[in-house]
Amino acid sequence: MAMAPTIPTLFLLFLSSKFPFSSAQTWIKSGYWFPSGELPVTDINTSLFTHLICGFASLNPSTYQLSISSSDAQSFYTFTPTVKQKNPTVTTLLSIGVRSVDSWTLSSMFSQSEFRKSFIESSIKTARSYGFDGLDLFWLYLIRTLNTRSEMANVATLFDEWRLAIESESANSSGSQLILTMAVQLSPYLNNASFPIESIKKNFNWVHVVAFEYYTPTSWNYTAAFAALYDPGSQWSTESRINAWIDSGLSANKLVLGLPFHGYAWTLVNSNDSAIGAPAKGPAITYDGCMRYKDIKAYMQESGAVSEYNAAYVVNYCVIGSSWIAYDDVEVVKNKVAYAKKRNLLGYFVSQVENDDENWVLSSQAALEDKKNPVIAPEGEKNPVIAQEDEKNPRRNKRHFLLIMLPTAATVTLVLVYSTCGYVPPEYVKRGIYSTKSDVYSFGVLLLQIISGKRNNCLHGLHEDLKLLDYAYDLWRCGKGMEFMDPSLDDTNSSYKLVRCMQIALLCVQENSADRPSMLELSVMLKNETASMNTPRRPAFSARRDEDEDEVQESTSQQEICGLAASDIDSTLFTHIFCAFADLDSNTKQVTISSSNNASFSQFTKTVQLKNPSVKTLLSIGGGAADRTAFASMASQSASRKSFIDSSIKLARSYGFHGLDLDWEYPQSTSEMANLGALLNAWRAAVAAEAKSSGKPPLLLTAAFYYASSINGLIYPVQSISNSLDWINLMAYDFYDPTWAKVTNSHAALYDPSGPISGSYGVGSWIQSGMSPKKLVLGMPFYGLKLVVAVRLLTSGGSHD
Repeated sequence: MAMAPTIPTLFLLFLSSKFPFSSAQTWIKSGYWFPSGELPVTDINTSLFTHLICGFASLNPSTYQLSISSSDAQSFYTFTPTVKQKNPTVTTLLSIGVRSVDSWTLSSMFSQSEFRKSFIESSIKTARSYGFDGLDLFWLYLIRTLNTRSEMANVATLFDEWRLAIESESANSSGSQLILTMAVQLSPYLNNASFPIESIKKNFNWVHVVAFEYYTPTSWNYTAAFAALYDPGSQWSTESRINAWIDSGLSANKLVLGLPFHGYAWTLVNSNDSAIGAPAKGPAITYDGCMRYKDIKAYMQESGAVSEYNAAYVVNYCVIGSSWIAYDDVEVVKNKVAYAKKRNLLGYFVSQVENDDENWVLSSQAALEDKKNPVIAPEGEKNPVIAQEDEKNPRRNKRHFLLIMLPTAATVTLVLVYSTCGYVPPEYVKRGIYSTKSDVYSFGVLLLQIISGKRNNCLHGLHEDLKLLDYAYDLWRCGKGMEFMDPSLDDTNSSYKLVRCMQIALLCVQENSADRPSMLELSVMLKNETASMNTPRRPAFSARRDEDEDEVQESTSQQEICGLAASDIDSTLFTHIFCAFADLDSNTKQVTISSSNNASFSQFTKTVQLKNPSVKTLLSIGGGAADRTAFASMASQSASRKSFIDSSIKLARSYGFHGLDLDWEYPQSTSEMANLGALLNAWRAAVAAEAKSSGKPPLLLTAAFYYASSINGLIYPVQSISNSLDWINLMAYDFYDPTWAKVTNSHAALYDPSGPISGSYGVGSWIQSGMSPKKLVLGMPFYGLKLVVAVRLLTSGGSHD
């Protein structure tokens, strides 16, 4: 494949973190308490804490005022005097949580001065009337959905106004200033913006870094250290997160480290494979795998289990039958508190106090001064356990460089890239195995970053809950690969090449190294666009289940990326609805449905017919993200055509569809067009034969074709299409695309006075070629395309970009 985009220059920056010395402040030992738990306020051992946080108050979505539910009002009112009976010096804060708050309400409140004023004044009034010494903002997951620069500017404005109001209230009353704190996510960086660091620095006393939930068994198909202090194979660790906040400009002495007093239980695929990173198949013991520390200890005692301590990650875990439980025990807490001191952090917070055991063993350990100098990593140094392993195993200590071949139109550019966190393949992370396919994995990650312009160390997607690899795969699976691309990339021919690069990258990041291509195969695929490619499976380190698993769970995130749920479709507005996409297996030439789509596809017809029993459903095969060469190969041989046809009919019947739709984009030669005609003729004959033998109505056969009857000078086999298909869906859209178009124009014009690129021209060309108008269905795009105008010379179509 000839690629013309400019090859970006790659730099590797090693930045020395600078950690300012903390000023003379109280070492924070705080903890969250919730009235919904089992621990009464009177039973809290307040001598172990300097600050106790009561949660949650909520935001009224109508008045934008702070509110406390009637069920919580009494316990909130007595919270401060109760905890101060045992420890008069303890400080209390009221935490404002996410109850009854959505991102729209939050955005609205941030953007309007009167709404901000309502929130601020009510929060101060509530804190004073309930006797709290401060306020804590726990909106980390909602705030990160407001990821534009303008929205973050509004967030900064709220913070500024909140601090000014607190200072003003204190000056006009006899009370001391309320403390203001905030819980923050793993990283200060968002997709399109970053947290307002300067505003946080000057307005908040400190921030609580939620240093856990890096992995959970409902989202990850392997065991993991969900609150790892270090991670030798990725950036998902407390060390990385603390560095990110400090590098963003927030002082170390503004950070309070989170300690989880809970753990997570995974169900092992093989109980004999129980190391960190072992294959797993969902949560164990509880519905989501989450367990309180005291329950974990009781469970272990009952079963006689022994705890293992992993110093590389700084985590405890135990194995009980097929259950694998990760948690923080005394040794972990001791090392994390020592780490916080060494890094000059302000302290730690506990989530949550009621999860400790009856002897307060974790809280007591955290409160003790660490006198034994536990193994920790000083700033700028490796985790010493990993350093020791490097000395024992020279392979680990090598600097691995990637030899990357980036073809241009005439040459192949070689780029050397140091393999660092986020690029390390799963076999090396889990088992220390390194091979030639390991560099292929690293190349795939790099290629995804190049074509998207997105960070590998950030979360992506609608709710920013997907790693880059998962986000890329979900968009590719939905046929929305171009939404992943960096708009600045200039591909003067078609978007097909970029999506092909995306598919190549996804093949490189497969979990099993045997499923990845070699570097030689990569070179062939990049230079030759007719070279065949396999269909990628879920990438390594995926937040979803492995596609080979029998137990399938529907992916909410993929639904959000691909569209609305089938149950939400107003099927009364349609006569036919297409369910997309089934896949073509490039090896067997059979039509398949991925396990991630299996549940939704099998229920699709029944679901949409609940509202409209007369609606017909069709299963669409292929799509814009599918491998064009796989279809060309399948159609070229009668045996492979038969395999495709037989499997498609069987799938349609077993899943309850009324028909089949072909989306092959697009045949690229005269022979491929002829083979398309042969495929359609054989398909119609097989459908008729199956209907006769089964006694069922024949399946509908349709196809999505180019808007005109010829593409790149190649004429569609009109006679075979007319005889074999019930109708064709004309893709009368995407005439112009921001990735290559250099002028603004209508991407789906019905008419074009200046040329033949329009829906009306396309319909006319099909009719002129011999196709009956009654066989043509006009495509209407329910989306638009955005282009950036560099110099606005005109105000209508034709403005130069």
